[in-house]
Amino acid sequence: PETGERLLLVSHPGRDLDGLAFSPDFKYLWYNQDDRGEVHRLELDTNGDLLQAEYMASFNLSWQNELNGMTTDACGNLYVLRTDGKISRYMPDGSKGVFIKLPGQYSSAIHFGSGIDGWELDHLYMMDRTGTLYDIDVGIPGAPEPHLQ
Repeated sequence: PETGERLLLVSHPGRDLDGLAFSPDFKYLWYNQDDRGEVHRLELDTNGDLLQAEYMASFNLSWQNELNGMTTDACGNLYVLRTDGKISRYMPDGSKGVFIKLPGQYSSAIHFGSGIDGWELDHLYMMDRTGTLYDIDVGIPGAPEPHLQ
């Protein structure tokens, strides 16, 4: 907002992008193409120039389902939310880990707690568009957020 300057890092014309999440070391930025069920990862150098843009994973989605929010934990695992309430966990190397299925419908957002005022640092909070908020004990703290330290 200060300068109005912006830089195009990647482009996927005609695609619906969603779910930004930084790795805990801020080396990578994850995002998804929610309508295609694809997860991608960007790597920037210290000047903010793009080093690498890579496809990492794909989901087999039904016509009424898509990817939505994403977040990372302190170990670098990526949690990917689908609108049907499924949360998949991917390791930093892209291999798939566990997934959780919650009863939520039209799931929209996930984030780890801050560790402040009862919001548990090792709990994942998931919200859906029907007005429900879930508290999931993951047992791994979320990625540190520098502004909270």
